Amino acid sequence: MASKPAPPSAEHIRDRLHPLVYKAIIGLTIWLVLTVWTLFGDAGDLLTVALVVSTFFFILTAIPLLLFYVGTKGTPRRPEEAFMKWASGDFDVWRGSMKGGNAAIEILLPIAAVAGGMTAFGLVLHFTAKSAGLY
Repeated sequence: MASKPAPPSAEHIRDRLHPLVYKAIIGLTIWLVLTVWTLFGDAGDLLTVALVVSTFFFILTAIPLLLFYVGTKGTPRRPEEAFMKWASGDFDVWRGSMKGGNAAIEILLPIAAVAGGMTAFGLVLHFTAKSAGLY
């Protein structure tokens, strides 16, 4: 009879995101804001909407970053763990633990979907408006 694998010990469960995940959040947010300004910024009334979207995503990105920096303030600086090692390890979530890579995907997927979708909408608007002679 095969025995169950032992649950991971508490020191192997991570409760902090890898810094690369925060960098990815910043990069995806910049992609989204640049897409909004590039593709929708010259569309008259949409300038106000672009400004509101930019402000919203700035705040949306700033809150987790501030929490990250406040949470690490006063703690001794540890050498940064490799992302692949972090991703293959366990990450503490509300209902238990999950693999760090899966947690990173679930965190990054919404902002990546919005950035990709906004790029697709902008490209469709750009090419349809150009073919209709609106530019």
